[in-house]
Amino acid sequence: MLNHAIGALEALLAAFAIGFALRSYLNTKQKLPHNAQYPPGPTSLPLLGSALAIDVSAPWLTYKAWGSDVVYTRLFGQDNIIINSEQVARDLLEHRSQNYSDRPEIATNELFGIDYNTAFMAYSSRWRLHRKVFHQTLRQDVAPNFRSMQMEKVHELLLNLLEDPLDYPKHLEVHSGSIILSAVYSYEAARHDDPMIERITTATEVVLQELRPEVAAVFSAFPYRRRCHPSHPAV
Repeated sequence: MLNHAIGALEALLAAFAIGFALRSYLNTKQKLPHNAQYPPGPTSLPLLGSALAIDVSAPWLTYKAWGSDVVYTRLFGQDNIIINSEQVARDLLEHRSQNYSDRPEIATNELFGIDYNTAFMAYSSRWRLHRKVFHQTLRQDVAPNFRSMQMEKVHELLLNLLEDPLDYPKHLEVHSGSIILSAVYSYEAARHDDPMIERITTATEVVLQELRPEVAAVFSAFPYRRRCHPSHPAV
């Protein structure tokens, strides 16, 4: 009797989840202006969209294989425009920045604690303050102030390459990271095994692995997953 009741409850919850997902899918489809069309893209399945067609280990290869400079895809009810061309990216995001300077709300940004990052921040008074600070400290006429520090880091890079030329990818990571840390935080990183560089490298790997559109779409479509413990099967 108890097992029957539990089974009925699970079926009810499953039906509720499916109904909620269907309602979300039907209600989130953006309406375009008259005569406007989305860019070409792959065939979308109900609810899932194009999620099953994406190679999660290298999604950029899937995007490129779809064969267009600008691709439209739908993932778990979320509309996505993917730019596969550097020239198109510059034309839209740089030359027409007034139209496209905003950032979408991405569920995984807050989940991974990087919503403070200027690159992921929506256009707002806070973002404009960030831009003002960047312009004051990193504009072209101020850049020479960092030249001596950059030359020191170049010398360290050359020493690392002479000592172990085969490990050049790690040397380049240390080089770029040490310049950024010195310029922004006045932190002088060690040439070898610097703990801050290692933390940044690990964090970058996590960001590249987890902050993909298809991952963000799952958390946006099913917000309850943000509250689940990392060991929970839903995560």
